[in-house]
Amino acid sequence: MSLSLPWKDIAIVTAAFLAILGAPHVFAGQRCDAQIATPQANMLAAHAAANAVAELTARQRPIALIARIGQDLSAHGLLYSHVGFVIADGDKAHPLDWHVTHLLNDCGSDHGALYREGMLNFYLDSPLSYQSKIVFLQPELEQQVLQALAAHHGKAVFEPRYSVIAKPYSKTRQNSTAWVLEVIAAASHDGTDSRTEASAILRTQNYQADLIHIAYSKRILGGLTRANVVFTDHSLGTRLSGKYPVSTVHSVFRYLRENKLVESELTLTATGFATIPGE
Repeated sequence: MSLSLPWKDIAIVTAAFLAILGAPHVFAGQRCDAQIATPQANMLAAHAAANAVAELTARQRPIALIARIGQDLSAHGLLYSHVGFVIADGDKAHPLDWHVTHLLNDCGSDHGALYREGMLNFYLDSPLSYQSKIVFLQPELEQQVLQALAAHHGKAVFEPRYSVIAKPYSKTRQNSTAWVLEVIAAASHDGTDSRTEASAILRTQNYQADLIHIAYSKRILGGLTRANVVFTDHSLGTRLSGKYPVSTVHSVFRYLRENKLVESELTLTATGFATIPGE
């Protein structure tokens, strides 16, 4: 299912988002160089945020997963590159009373941090496309995740040492998607308050990571030497094969569907843009 609001409906909500821009925008996470959003980027991001808020408000759900296309992963058969929790703050009828809680890499370093950002920021982080996906969890799990985030803000299963290709169940590294997955696993079992316990739950529920192929030649000749890409987290056998198991947005959605933890889901596209197939 895809949603595209009529222009006049978007314009009303867009005005509220644009009113908070005021000054050039500098993004949190990802990069350290200041990225000034253009008026066109502001408008597209505002339209995408307004679409998402309209659907969330109409559903009157307190929390959901929201994914975006931040980079082109089509070579790996993947569409969405990042996912977080979109959460209602107080009055869900107000367009600014929503935020996204997610893990972001700090400036391409080997560390990450948990961020609480407005919906507009979520779409302003230089996306490849303004398409996004919202996944609504089953009501019982929805409440469990809400309670867990309220209690510890996801810190119970957070590892600050970051790698975009972190090995699933690794005790030394974590990527943004693995954090979301482990929050859900921990929340589904009362008393779970560690990554080790969350990993054990995922193993019993047969979570399967995706295999990302990165040839040795690409690692060396392609210059994959950034601090946020750590190969040594994986076994020597994996490094020799070039097939890295990684927690991806695709694998998280597959896990939720296979375990019947999804109530509904929809794809959102910005006005005037075609939907990119996938997921």
